[in-house]
Amino acid sequence: MYKLSRPALVLLVVLAIGLGLFPLVGESYYIRLMTKIMVLGIFAMSLDLLIGFTGLISLGHAAFFGVASYVVAWYVVKAGIGNALFMLPSAIAASALCALVIGWLSIRTSGIYFIMITLAFAQMLHAFFKDQSYWGGTDGFNFYTKPTMSLGDTVLLDFGNRVT
Repeated sequence: MYKLSRPALVLLVVLAIGLGLFPLVGESYYIRLMTKIMVLGIFAMSLDLLIGFTGLISLGHAAFFGVASYVVAWYVVKAGIGNALFMLPSAIAASALCALVIGWLSIRTSGIYFIMITLAFAQMLHAFFKDQSYWGGTDGFNFYTKPTMSLGDTVLLDFGNRVT
């Protein structure tokens, strides 16, 4: 295990606090940009975990990312539920369920066969979401509201308001 020096640890803590406070002081463009950077950074770290540590090259890695995105979009647009405390665990559970099914079917393969089966599952999920009018078809979903994070009637975090 790699141990950080004290100055490096202090720098990481200051950076983490700065990233946490950035939405309160940043302009909306930069907030959206930082959000995209953070989400894609998490995506890249998960791909590094898959390829770098397990040696499994997957061309369908983004499918689970997309499943979670469509679940959140469905809650906001179709169900009218904007509570992130409910949406995020549901999106994670849906993505994990897809990963369980696809993983159970594809883990028996290796090499080029694993690459091709993960690509095939990704294309099946893409076709499912793209071709169904229920999921917005080729146009996708249009968001008119921003989700909130609340407990009961108390709003803890409003993603559409920079103050909360």
